[in-house]
Amino acid sequence: MKWFCRSAAIVALAIAVLVFGTVWYTDRQFPDSVQLPDVGDVENGNVSLRFGRQANAYTNKQSYEGKWTLWGIVPVKRVQVTTDGTPTVRVCGTPFGIKLYTDGVLIVGLTAVDSALGSVNPASQAGLEIGDRLLSINGQEVTDNEQVSRLVASSGGKTLVFRAERDGVTFEARVTPAKSLTDDGYHAGMWVRDSAAGVGMLTFYDPLTGVCGGLGHAICDRDTGLQLSMAGGELVPATVFDIVKGTAGEAGVLCGTFAPGSLGVLAENSDCGIYGVLTRQPADAGLYEIAAPYEVETGKAQLLCTLGNTPAWYDVEITKVSVNEHKQSMVLRVTDPDLLEQTGGIVQGMSGSPLVQNGKLIGAVTHVLVNDPTSGYAIFAQTMYEKAQAYAGTAPAELPRSVGGVTVSISPDAA
Repeated sequence: MKWFCRSAAIVALAIAVLVFGTVWYTDRQFPDSVQLPDVGDVENGNVSLRFGRQANAYTNKQSYEGKWTLWGIVPVKRVQVTTDGTPTVRVCGTPFGIKLYTDGVLIVGLTAVDSALGSVNPASQAGLEIGDRLLSINGQEVTDNEQVSRLVASSGGKTLVFRAERDGVTFEARVTPAKSLTDDGYHAGMWVRDSAAGVGMLTFYDPLTGVCGGLGHAICDRDTGLQLSMAGGELVPATVFDIVKGTAGEAGVLCGTFAPGSLGVLAENSDCGIYGVLTRQPADAGLYEIAAPYEVETGKAQLLCTLGNTPAWYDVEITKVSVNEHKQSMVLRVTDPDLLEQTGGIVQGMSGSPLVQNGKLIGAVTHVLVNDPTSGYAIFAQTMYEKAQAYAGTAPAELPRSVGGVTVSISPDAA
């Protein structure tokens, strides 16, 4: 009996030492605070969330007093738990202007030069193609159309070394400008562009950081269809002054014009929208949480856009949701009779119009289906928000600005 009691005491002591040793070790190793996804009042692993719930008005971050436990039974230490929360932004649906200055100069066309030797195209003969980006001429960096024209015109017919980029690969081309019989000047036989301008809808901005997102797709060159590589740019106010109604096979358009002043700095031109930092807050429709892709469902939703002086809500239907699709995340159909009457459905210039469902921002309109203007594509709001957050905390002065002396050129210039 004594042997049994002694053995039981030894076992109990060993268990006690093991438990208290584990508690001591865990107390030393486990942190005093922890950051978790937005899990709410539930258990997550060994962390029990309880007490003292607080929320931030914009980020919906929540903090709890919890505790580390062993096997869900033995308390180890108290812990401060903070959840990531659901991001909240101000939804806009307001028109804004975009001034984009290219990184280098884009070749958007090739044309023959009528010379004494006949019809020639020096640029094409040197291996240059439409869509190539000119970086320098004879070692001198080129940033605008006039600079390229001036260097070619002053060549006197001597061969120039063009450094260019195509599909991410840099190469050199030796171009010998030809003397034109038409104007007696030297030409390389190409059309170039250094900038682009347009009007779209601002989707949202973050009131805490000033970052914003809009358009939902890239700004592309209208002649080549290529996404423009950006050296700098500006966001400006804009107004809609006319509407060309869309029909089957013919996309409509919101006709907009730039207004005086500036909204901020353009930071990035990406395939899922344009992003920047605001220096002035635009009008908005209030705070909305951003829905995760899995929260978006087929069915009724609302679209916010400005056709006149103020943004208005219009009824749409989400007909398809593709959670794994990067850009064409949703297909929507306009059902609102007022919007159909005014625009025929989705039109150019409506890109970036916010979509709200079940009280949350789910995405933004990106494209119209030309053969059916009542329908189009949209991108998830979460995709745009995550892209915008790359510039949170970035001051406008640190972002790429317009190249000195360059003005917006709607039409390409010849060189």
